[in-house]
Amino acid sequence: MPSKSLKVILFSSFFLVFFATLYLGYLYQREKKNRQDENPIENTISLTGVIKKGKDIAPQSSYCPNQLYIVAGDKSYQLRTPDNLEVAATAEYAKYRDSKVKITAHLQDTVPNCTNTTKDCSCDPFILVENIETLESADLSYPSLSGKISCLPPIEGAECTLVFESDDGKFYILKNIPDDKIFLDNKLTVIGELTPIANDNDGISGLIDVIEVR
Repeated sequence: MPSKSLKVILFSSFFLVFFATLYLGYLYQREKKNRQDENPIENTISLTGVIKKGKDIAPQSSYCPNQLYIVAGDKSYQLRTPDNLEVAATAEYAKYRDSKVKITAHLQDTVPNCTNTTKDCSCDPFILVENIETLESADLSYPSLSGKISCLPPIEGAECTLVFESDDGKFYILKNIPDDKIFLDNKLTVIGELTPIANDNDGISGLIDVIEVR
């Protein structure tokens, strides 16, 4: 049987090793964080893949159909614009939809603990796009409409609602278009996914999910 003094020495040695290990782990993590803060390039990644809308991929089609993603191999990342850019990613990168691209971005892969019952767009890892380069353009078969931003024929007592009026006199709601394009009499051509609206009492012929503005 070991003596009482030997037990004390062994017990003390165990705790010294245990706390020394914890302290060294703390120092390592602190140094790692300092290196990342000083060299943000460590968090920068390069991805090659195809830009897809959530509704066209799984499982995002069930909970985040309207956001844009890059599908790179077996991984997908939601696209977001840098903090200094106020335009939404769905408008800024719409023209790359279905195209093969190379993206340089800042990776944000820490996501909330989402369950199947609460899952939404915030549950996906995302990237802050720094640069995007087209490798293979998609042959988009979306309709192209020319026209201008007009005031929807007002209902008595209602304020003017700005919509897109095509050259043939039809009115459309534009989705995912930069705000600086929406002002009265602005002439433009929009290319996008058209969803007709039947029997709309306000005179709207459809909704255009804009891919490109010219």
